[in-house]
Amino acid sequence: MQQKQQVRNLIFDFTGVYEQTPVNEQFLILNCTHIHGSRLYCSKQAKDKIKKMIHKYGIHGIHFLDSGDYHYITKFMTDEIRFPFSLVMFDHHTDMQEPLVEGMTSCGSWAAEVMEQNPYLQQLILIGQSIKTLRHCTWIHNPKVIAISYEELTKRKKAAQKFHKLRTNIPLYLSIDKDVLRRQDAVTNWNQGEMSFSMLEDLLLFLIHQCDIVGVDICGEYQQGSNLTEYLHAQKINYHLNNELYEFLKCQFQKRKRINPKKKFIDIP
Repeated sequence: MQQKQQVRNLIFDFTGVYEQTPVNEQFLILNCTHIHGSRLYCSKQAKDKIKKMIHKYGIHGIHFLDSGDYHYITKFMTDEIRFPFSLVMFDHHTDMQEPLVEGMTSCGSWAAEVMEQNPYLQQLILIGQSIKTLRHCTWIHNPKVIAISYEELTKRKKAAQKFHKLRTNIPLYLSIDKDVLRRQDAVTNWNQGEMSFSMLEDLLLFLIHQCDIVGVDICGEYQQGSNLTEYLHAQKINYHLNNELYEFLKCQFQKRKRINPKKKFIDIP
């Protein structure tokens, strides 16, 4: 008999930003402040330590990854998947650039590495980038890539045509960078998009109830800088968003379990 997959909700805390954690008792906090060579670019030593953590606890759950500087952890998460899957990425950026440091995974190049290296990846669905950003993406014409710009999301018919291409017969891994959201709903240390939280909820609602979900990660925290007032303001907004997003995801997974008891999905504690 196949062993049931363990579900652990994880917080990868690299910068100490999670002083106020989302629904604290539901999460295992991994202290990553000692992992050097991990910000923006990931050294081999840092990669080995992070991947060891992921392998120990698994990818099945809701995971917070600190700021967008560590979004490359999604690549390490999906390295654990050993069956056909699709990656859905909510992000203001494509994260498919050529790395400035050859051979090192970075927050700006990790998605291209997933495309190049993961034989199980069937589709990469980019959601929320601007048309201008997507025009500069060299991967945009790859048959595995489905790009749904923010402008297309505001036009239901156009967005529906793109979502129709989504393969619903294979599971999804969801990755959310909060920089896809407008600054009223989240404050990150990167330039941000215009998506509202309510639009993000609607899109997640569709995906969760149409497809099997094997894991979710969320990044986009605001790192403390020289301006304490700005940091505290960002913390207040992001703390509220993290709680709202976690509760929404948890509720939808539980609801889906009741509606489709035979379907595979995350059983969030």
